[in-house]
Amino acid sequence: MKFMLLIYSSTGAGDATAWLEQNQRSKGRAALVDELFDSGEYIDGNLLASLDRSRTVRVENARTATDGPYLEAEAYLAGYDVVDCEDLHRAETIAARLSEATSCAVEIRPVMHFGTDLVTGT
Repeated sequence: MKFMLLIYSSTGAGDATAWLEQNQRSKGRAALVDELFDSGEYIDGNLLASLDRSRTVRVENARTATDGPYLEAEAYLAGYDVVDCEDLHRAETIAARLSEATSCAVEIRPVMHFGTDLVTGT
């Protein structure tokens, strides 16, 4: 089953570029990604651009409105990993091993596929 691990950072912790630099230096994260890749569980992962490069788009009364560079929030989505593992418990185990889980938050969301997943909720 595929899960997206959404990695959040606090707005006071710096931008996503600083987050990337910190994690590139993290031997623990690199080792975990290598381990998950070798086991076939690691699908993808990426950094998201810094907050000053983001935009929020809404359509109101048939007009497009943009806010930005970002919504005000205490935490923001800084990156993600996608894993394909046996179950939610395994996804939780992987998320807990991410270095970001100790300094911010990692949200786990099952990846839904168009078709049967949406109809059955499985």
